[in-house]
Formats: sequence, structure tokens, C-alpha cells
Amino acid sequence: MVDWIIMADESNQMILIVKNAFSPIIFLLLIMSLVLALIGLMRYYRWLSGKSPACPYCGSMMKVRTAKRSKYRGQQFWGCSRYFISGCKGKIHIG
Repeated sequence: MVDWIIMADESNQMILIVKNAFSPIIFLLLIMSLVLALIGLMRYYRWLSGKSPACPYCGSMMKVRTAKRSKYRGQQFWGCSRYFISGCKGKIHIG
């Protein structure tokens, strides 16, 4: 049986309390899920602050990029930050 509790203190920091010992694999999966949740929160807060728009296709953050080819050469645009990871082609033209 696994007994663990996740709590948040007044500064919204997560605290993990483990009551009984359990498998290291389960512990690693738990830690990985917490890390992914924190990364998602960071992306969400960055999107809320207006520093970068959300991708119209996948919802990830976007980065300012400069076109290197085509008739838009030299112009800047917002490109999806997951382009090199998942091949998302979301983009927003700046001007």
C-alpha cells in the first residue's frame, strides 16, 4: 500500500510527504509528473503575462523567428516553440 500526500503551503509551493516506502519506479513517475505539471504552469503564466502568444494549433508558447526563405525573407514572425520537437507549423505573422 502506498501512502503519500501532496500539500501546498501558503506560497503555493508543493510539498511531498511520503508515509510508507514504495517502489523507486513509482516515485520517479510521481516526480516526473510533478515536473511536467510545473512546466505546464510556467508556460501558462508566461502566456497570461503576454510575453508570447499561444500557438493556434497546439497551444504551446511561440518564439520570434526570422524568415530565411521565400518572399518573406528577413521578416519576423511568431513560430511555434515545438516546431523542432513535433513538427508543429503554427505561425503568426508580425507585420
